[in-house]
Amino acid sequence: MDLTCDEEMLSESEGGTPMPRRLQNDPAVRPMQFFDDMPPAIIDPSLVQDDRVLENMLKVEERLMPSVVSFKLIQSEITPDMRQSVATWMYEVCEEEGVPESVFLRAINYVDRFLSVHKIERTQFQLLGAACMLISSKWMGSVLSTDRLIFYTANSITLEMLLEWEMMILTQFKWDMFTIVPSDFVEHILYRLPSNLWNVPNVRETAKTYTAFCATDHNFCVHPPSMIAAATIAASIGHHVRPEVLNDALHLLHEITKIETDVLRGCMEKVKMKIPVTKENLNVPGPSDPGHPILVGADKLEELEQAETPTDVGDIHF
Repeated sequence: MDLTCDEEMLSESEGGTPMPRRLQNDPAVRPMQFFDDMPPAIIDPSLVQDDRVLENMLKVEERLMPSVVSFKLIQSEITPDMRQSVATWMYEVCEEEGVPESVFLRAINYVDRFLSVHKIERTQFQLLGAACMLISSKWMGSVLSTDRLIFYTANSITLEMLLEWEMMILTQFKWDMFTIVPSDFVEHILYRLPSNLWNVPNVRETAKTYTAFCATDHNFCVHPPSMIAAATIAASIGHHVRPEVLNDALHLLHEITKIETDVLRGCMEKVKMKIPVTKENLNVPGPSDPGHPILVGADKLEELEQAETPTDVGDIHF
């Protein structure tokens, strides 16, 4: 039986890990080839179609949410405006690097949960965000370069600082980085809706864009991921159907998520109120253009910080 490995490793000059000397001349050992352009894994229908998977996700999602009360009691220097600025910066880094939106969603979940249990200074906030993006990208298999993360902070942090905070976050979470984010529910919910509701233009892409937008706003931290997913799907469907059809969709979403229809409607209206404000006031592309998420650029973000947030937010390096 041939048990040799066909993988090829990066050479040391290409940034790979040096091979032990005793293996360097072994003909049975060949370097591993690394595929940067490997496509992401497709959705497994057996998981999406299994009701037990959705039930388990609904059971555990709340224990993986940040504590808003603890955040207010622990953090004395971090404000909601600062949180929104850093979250927006994190999203734009992930967008620029071309990683899935789930990398950002998990990273901001790690940030919020860490802030619920560990006090930080405002000058450490962006470092926390960078470390959480690094961990999330590793978890999702779309690893962000540490050099690029440092570059995006305007070189305000060092590699040693980044790795130190990565280890501190992992230790705080006891190396259990599993979490559930709104995008995890999107496919499960869409599968259980009739095709005339979910088979509308861009509903999947729009819903995922909305979930990322909601994650930048601290006001959505109090809502469980399933509620945000259902509300963003309802908001996406609402662009294409009559009000009475939307009412039917909300009823079906209630049956799927077990969340009261009135609560879902309230969360949906909360999403819809936020989206137009960003589109009109900031003059950025809307959800009809899937290639351009509803977020402002770094230059516009700096102007908003100076106009709308306390002066000390400027201590965060963008």
